[in-house]
This record gives sequence, structure tokens and C-alpha cells, in this order.
Amino acid sequence: MNDKEIRIPEEIVPEVLELASRYYADYTQSFAESELVAAAKEVRIPAEFIQQAIREVQRQRQQKLERQKKATQQRQRLLSVGVGIIGVIALSGMWTYN
Repeated sequence: MNDKEIRIPEEIVPEVLELASRYYADYTQSFAESELVAAAKEVRIPAEFIQQAIREVQRQRQQKLERQKKATQQRQRLLSVGVGIIGVIALSGMWTYN
């Protein structure tokens, strides 16, 4: 065994193997663009429409991810503001009654 080889702690091995198997499953369940073009050709769909559709679906997915990220950030900001307001109210209440 190589002394410089990275050692993986036993407690994370199951998680690593599970994640690797998901990556592999995703990889084997995907298609190369050339495979899609070939399949489309069999049903007489021109390659340029497949390529256009690929770009459009990828663009839509990217926009969806960006919207989700923006919504998450907005929720976090609102939560922070809410916590701040509650803190101010609590402090003013303590100050008023002391």
C-alpha cells in the first residue's frame, strides 16, 4: 500500500459508496447527444431540432434552479428580518418593564 494514499474513515464508507452508486446510475441513465440525434433520425426528426430542444430544456432547468435559489435566499432574508424584529420587540419590552 502506498503511504501517501488517502485513507477513508470507515464510518463514511457506506455514504461514499451510496453516492458513487447514484452517480453511476445517473451516468448510465443518460444519453449522448449523438445517440439522441440517431434516435430522432429514425423517426425523421432533423438533428437541428433535437439540438435546439436540448438547449431549451437545459435553459429551462437552469432558470428553474435560479428561481429556486432566489426563493431560498429571499426566505432566509425574511427569516433574518423576522428574528431581528422579534429581538427588538423583546428588548424594548424588557426595557419598558424594568
